Amino acid sequence: MVDHQAFLIWKDEALKGYTATWAKIYDGDQASIDFLRECHDSLFVMNIVDNDYVEGDINSIICSFIEAH
Repeated sequence: MVDHQAFLIWKDEALKGYTATWAKIYDGDQASIDFLRECHDSLFVMNIVDNDYVEGDINSIICSFIEAH
């Protein structure tokens, strides 16, 4: 089960780390800061749920998808 409201809050926190936390570590390294900003602006946060608790194999499904695309 996924709490939609919690995800909306969490996803903002996850993406904020690129610019609020990591960029400070690379202070003065503009190329790294630009890369982190690009990640922040272009990546997506996803929540994938496997509801087959007994025989589910979400890792295999994700790997197959990545290999196919």
